[in-house]
Amino acid sequence: LELLLGTSLFVGREGFRLALTKEVSEHNSTVNDDVGDREYDENERNKNQSNMKQKQGMHTRQKIVNVSWLSIPTGAVLSIAALIMHLHSCKYLSLPKTDAATSDDLARLNAFDYKIAGMLFCLASFIESLAEPLIIRCL
Repeated sequence: LELLLGTSLFVGREGFRLALTKEVSEHNSTVNDDVGDREYDENERNKNQSNMKQKQGMHTRQKIVNVSWLSIPTGAVLSIAALIMHLHSCKYLSLPKTDAATSDDLARLNAFDYKIAGMLFCLASFIESLAEPLIIRCL
């Protein structure tokens, strides 16, 4: 069950974490230096460049926030896929019912508990994926 949870969480969030927490390289915007060099003095040009960099930084942060919210539906889909795989594998754990065997009853009860535990692990995986955008924002 730990493997089920770990796989679902790893596949669902590590790609987003690696992609979104990398240091964003600044875009080198080309400013047309031929036009307007004589009209603006050096202070205004520096002010315009700093405003442009600030707008690019805000735009980049907004992109990161927007993409980080995609981790929730990805986590939900992976949790549902893990749940389906778990339920499918639990189908083969059920033993045929016999009348006099108490050990079979115990095995059936353990298989039922294993099925419920797997369902709870998949639910926990989905709940953890709900927090992922906030974790990415903090990183």
